Amino acid sequence: MLLRAGESLSDGHISGPATAYWLSMLDTAARVLGPAHAQTLRCRDGLAGAYEAADRLDDAIGVHERTLAERQQALGNDHPDTLASCAHLGRVYAAAGRHGEALPMYERVVADREWVLGARHPETLAARGVGDLSDMLRAVSDRAPLHRNVDQLEVGGTALFLASDLSSATTGETIYVDCGYNIMGF
Repeated sequence: MLLRAGESLSDGHISGPATAYWLSMLDTAARVLGPAHAQTLRCRDGLAGAYEAADRLDDAIGVHERTLAERQQALGNDHPDTLASCAHLGRVYAAAGRHGEALPMYERVVADREWVLGARHPETLAARGVGDLSDMLRAVSDRAPLHRNVDQLEVGGTALFLASDLSSATTGETIYVDCGYNIMGF
């Protein structure tokens, strides 16, 4: 909930309060959880986003570079969170006109996501340029009652059920395979 409050400030381009909020959250998370904890790094992503929304791109780049380095050290180069950091840094490099640095970041993200997650995985598709898909997937997993996204096997299992005799009495139904997201009223 606290992370969403900061994201709302940043998304609303309320830059002064957003930056102050994220600095406070980052300080608290680093003190309580440690500087390399996943939630601390998420707070650092939030701070970088606030800097980016305030058009403080050099500050955003510095924060993203530090976050990427810490995620590489803690999680390795192929972890999805590390790849997300690469994508964030590439986006800010591009916004700052540093296209020579942005392109290799994007190429790395696409190649690594294909290798780690597969060519048809939603995160890979997002890396190829399907706008804001990563943000949408994160929002769904945050809001769904099961707090995760559905995977391909679950969709396939539902399709298999519907194609089998087990579903012979199922008629006129809409079946959501979305970890409960549809019941939340968003």
